Amino acid sequence: MKTSFCSLLILAYVLVSCGGRTPATDRTDTITVDGGVEPKTQKMRRQIAIGVMPTLDCLPLFLAVDRDWIQGVEKPVVLTTYTSHLDIDTALTGRSIDLAMMEKVRCKSLTEREGIQLRYFGPTALQWTLVANHDSRLVRLEQLGDKMIAMTRFSATDLLSDEVMQGVNTTSQVYKVQINDLDIRLGMLLNNEMDVAWFPEPYATRAILRGHKKLKTPPLKERYGVLAVREDFAKSDLGKMATATIVQAYDRAADSINKYGLKAYAPEMRKYLGADTATVRRLTAEPFLHLKESKE
Repeated sequence: MKTSFCSLLILAYVLVSCGGRTPATDRTDTITVDGGVEPKTQKMRRQIAIGVMPTLDCLPLFLAVDRDWIQGVEKPVVLTTYTSHLDIDTALTGRSIDLAMMEKVRCKSLTEREGIQLRYFGPTALQWTLVANHDSRLVRLEQLGDKMIAMTRFSATDLLSDEVMQGVNTTSQVYKVQINDLDIRLGMLLNNEMDVAWFPEPYATRAILRGHKKLKTPPLKERYGVLAVREDFAKSDLGKMATATIVQAYDRAADSINKYGLKAYAPEMRKYLGADTATVRRLTAEPFLHLKESKE
């Protein structure tokens, strides 16, 4: 590694400190609209905002908006792209977005830490891969002693870091380091500043194409990805109609991707996911499923 262990520990401390609980901001009162309760910020915003990431699980929403498949909603539906789920947390809590592509572990944590109530629709195609830096020469989990795993606290990557190491004997402690932003996380791996890191697609494939090694892709025994909807928005008349329409458009896009394959949507993946031609050719995915409301 080019960066010393001590320097990375200091960096890890700073990143973890910055990635703690985000105070709820811009909380507003609600007003009654057409028999339902609609957040005041939503009425003033004139748009329905969905938080997304430049990741493969969000492709159906990018496709649905790009093809104008979300019809009949009285306000425009817009996508707001983030590269950190922590930023999506802040946007949901501050009510600057109404829906978000999330994962269940993070949603439950957000409810516990911030008290925000969410409704889930899933599962999405979100999947995580543990990628090892090529300079670390790691080929087995047993070699992770004294190494650092880039992940996000209160998330599926936090949970998966513990799960993959269960029953694995290492010579010393494995360090979980909070690197929330996926672009920064990938940059640290590419710059040999991180030993191993969790990535969704297409980030994982981008790293692998640069010579880094896939160490583990946990089986999809449980799909963590969901479309989360703020409960106050979901209960409003506008929210009920909009959520149903967005889910329907997502399902239409999912069917189209399953029918024609990922490569048929190479232009959209280049435009919205930052996937170059080599990445698009290499990408694979499990079938995209229809979204159903979760009772959890």
